[in-house]
Amino acid sequence: MRKAVFGGFIKIIIITLAVSALVFSYFWTKYSLKQTEEEMQYCLNMMDYILDYSEDLQTQAENINPLILGKQSRITIIDSEGRVVADTAPEIDYDENHMDRDEIKSAFKTGAGISVRKSDTLGRELLYCALASENGDYVLRLALPYSGKAAFFNALFLSVVISVLLAIVVAYVIARHISYSITKPLSEISEELLKVKDGDEKLRFKSCKYDEINNIAEATETLTGRIDKSIERLKAEKSKVEYILDNMSDGIIFIDGKGSVININKAAGDMLGSVRPSGENIAMYTHNIKILNGTADAVEKGEDSIFDIKTENKKTASVHIKSISREAEAAASILLIDVTGARENEKMRQEFFSNASHELKTPLTSIQGYSELLTGNISFSEEQKKTFLERIKKESKNMASLINDILMISRLENGEIAEIKTEIKLKAMLEDILAAEEPNIKALNLTVTTECDDIVVYAEYKYYYQLLGNLISNAVKYNVENGSIDIKIYKNKGLNIVVSDTGIGIPPKSRGRVFERFYRVDKGRCKKIGGTGLGLAIVKHIVGYYNGDISLKSKENKGTTVTVRI
Repeated sequence: MRKAVFGGFIKIIIITLAVSALVFSYFWTKYSLKQTEEEMQYCLNMMDYILDYSEDLQTQAENINPLILGKQSRITIIDSEGRVVADTAPEIDYDENHMDRDEIKSAFKTGAGISVRKSDTLGRELLYCALASENGDYVLRLALPYSGKAAFFNALFLSVVISVLLAIVVAYVIARHISYSITKPLSEISEELLKVKDGDEKLRFKSCKYDEINNIAEATETLTGRIDKSIERLKAEKSKVEYILDNMSDGIIFIDGKGSVININKAAGDMLGSVRPSGENIAMYTHNIKILNGTADAVEKGEDSIFDIKTENKKTASVHIKSISREAEAAASILLIDVTGARENEKMRQEFFSNASHELKTPLTSIQGYSELLTGNISFSEEQKKTFLERIKKESKNMASLINDILMISRLENGEIAEIKTEIKLKAMLEDILAAEEPNIKALNLTVTTECDDIVVYAEYKYYYQLLGNLISNAVKYNVENGSIDIKIYKNKGLNIVVSDTGIGIPPKSRGRVFERFYRVDKGRCKKIGGTGLGLAIVKHIVGYYNGDISLKSKENKGTTVTVRI
């Protein structure tokens, strides 16, 4: 800018000086010519005064001529007829009539005349000045060599050039100073603006002698302050958005029209197994062909898509890819929702209904078979009929028990229960359960030891009965002859129930699944000893309902210990 201002000053000054020189030369030349004319008029008046028109005019003219304007001057005296009566020019033709000369005609008419033309006698341009004599009927004419206005310009050239050069030097110094005084404040403003480009410092402008620049500085300070406030607001909003996005359990990704990631939150990065910052193509974050194809369709065709994928952390995610309006910065969004639990629950429900159907099919088939035998045309003895009816009764009881267990698990899972809390004496409940299991205990000749404090809990009786009853029932069913069962119920940072047996134990591969519905370790023996396969599943759901936890330790052919803490 300084060069531009300085160059502009110099150009303006040179043009101004050139125009001034031309105008001055023109008017000075005109003035000089007028001065010359006036001097010639004065000389002619002096000559008219000096001449004696009764004497020899030629001799007088030759004597006066060198005294007038130098040897280059020429004096001519013309009578009223236009004849030359005296002339200082050599080889003058006195017979030539001068009445047609402009200056002569003007002199006779007005008393004076001026003209410029080439002299036929001398062969060069002359300035003629004529004056009518006051002392006789003559016209006196004085001629001087005249080279035109160029002669005056040539005389002025050197002085004009020197003047212009001096003026340019002075103008250069002044222009340099002025341009510096203008550009320095602007440079300071620029430097201050560069200091605050990262928002680390505040603007501090120095005052200068130019009000306009001071106004610019003040306006810049005001505008910068507003911009800083806007940036702070944007940063705060961005921080909020980033905080919200990074703390979302769902993954979110925004894609631009070129397929590059504008923003990706932490959850999405974890699901895709990528720690890259935003700014690269979506293919750099995942190689999942479904996501890549879905993104391309959303960006290029505006088509949405929904599908499931397996994430890098071995979970299931539902991917929702949606096209966004072309007017927005983002062209598509990708939402990744962790649906592992939902898909597992759905799978469990499918398995549950499949297993429930299978478990119900067996007693129903048995009941249907015995019913057909009884209602058929085959004759059976009373003893056989009684046996069939006993089997139908047993299978009906098993089916009712299975249905009740299924309904209990369903209610516990959905929270659709109307709990009626009462005071429960656990020692009395334990005695009731052992009394009910006494036939089975005697059948296997089991030794049962109990250690139960006088503990009273306020809860739903049937849930605690189911919990304790299923644990003891399993310890009896899966025990061995002449085995033992140890039951402990005590309080220590909550209620603790520990049931240990010396039964067949659980293989390592099955220990993590024994709490699943309908899962049986030894299907052959389980079928033989009966049961719905829902006992431990019900126990787990009841413990979960009361915000407790359950653990299991087991060794094959050594026994199993189940610990419940509520």
